[in-house]
Amino acid sequence: MSVKIKLPVVDFPQLEESTTAEMQELAEELVDAYEKRQQWRTEIEMRFSVLNDAKFPTPASKYWQAVREQSVFYAGVVSGAFEYRREQITNERLQARLTDASGLDADEIQVDLDESDWNLANLALEGRDRVREIRLWSEIKAECVKSDPKFNTENPNDHQFTSLHEQLLHRSASLTPHNSQAERLNVMGPLMTFDKVKGTESVAS
Repeated sequence: MSVKIKLPVVDFPQLEESTTAEMQELAEELVDAYEKRQQWRTEIEMRFSVLNDAKFPTPASKYWQAVREQSVFYAGVVSGAFEYRREQITNERLQARLTDASGLDADEIQVDLDESDWNLANLALEGRDRVREIRLWSEIKAECVKSDPKFNTENPNDHQFTSLHEQLLHRSASLTPHNSQAERLNVMGPLMTFDKVKGTESVAS
């Protein structure tokens, strides 16, 4: 069942009367800003910051990073579904309690119910944005396969001999005398091992 996301109206008794009036005037704008705010990465960030060529130099390496990223967001949607269902139960229980309550008890339950409505709306917004990123990772994966249909999409180990070697070469090119010994060893050590296996000499002295 689809959920229509609508942020609940919130009172601000902690604010001065004049400030509350200002918030009410801005209510539509603030709700719009809250709903369209950036929660996670944009497509530009995904393509140019996460999947930059220095870290992921081959279509296969980009594909497998996209797999990892997409899996994280899928797990987030699943966890969010459980949390949403629990919050729905809490919300229904509060509604049932409110019908028989009065006085301060009713006031307290109403506060809890308002908070629960807010929680449900936020969980729905989070889920919607997670699915947006899941769709984009799916598109990126398809693009990677189209770019190089020969790489193994079942075993991530297969591509790493080539892609990790290229990544290390990019990193070695950016090393300067100011890098620490540990930083240099983290790059040059694996490269030396690659070169021994490949029978080449790509490691700078």
